[in-house]
This record gives sequence, structure tokens and C-alpha cells, in this order.
Amino acid sequence: MCTNIWHPVVVGSVKVKPKVAGVPVQFETLPRPGGLHQLAVNGHRLYTFKLDTAPGQTNGQDFQTGGPTGSVYTWSAVVVPSSAPRTILLQR
Repeated sequence: MCTNIWHPVVVGSVKVKPKVAGVPVQFETLPRPGGLHQLAVNGHRLYTFKLDTAPGQTNGQDFQTGGPTGSVYTWSAVVVPSSAPRTILLQR
């Protein structure tokens, strides 16, 4: 993966089980090199796209990484509704 375009969402090590619109969502952290932790939702690591500079932007939608000698990955953006809270209190 091209981490100069896709930046991992790095956080402290916490595990929570909040509910979003009545649907259980598992937030967790997964280890990264150097002792860091990356935020994940339902087991999928979260990244931000370098060219998104404001909330609601999805410039990474359908962005492809990889190439002719390896697997090609097509990225999909997850858009958080504007009504969502800007911060979430994570408890251990």
C-alpha cells in the first residue's frame, strides 16, 4: 500500500463497542510497526486520503493502488454524515 497517499489513522490502544444508529460497530486498534496502534472498524484498518483537506471530501473514492506485477486494490471512501459528532469519547 502507498502510505504516502493513504495515511493510517493512528491512536492510543483502546477497545470499545459503541453503537451507530442501532447497529453494533466494533472499534479496535491494531498494532503497527514501532509500537503504534491503528484505528480499525469491524476489523478493517482506517486511513485518510492525502488530498482530502476538509470534512466530507472523498477524493480517494475508486483510487487504485498496485500495478501490473501485483494485486490491484480499489479504495472506497466511507462518508460520515455531517450530523455525526465531531469527537467520540473512547473508554477503556
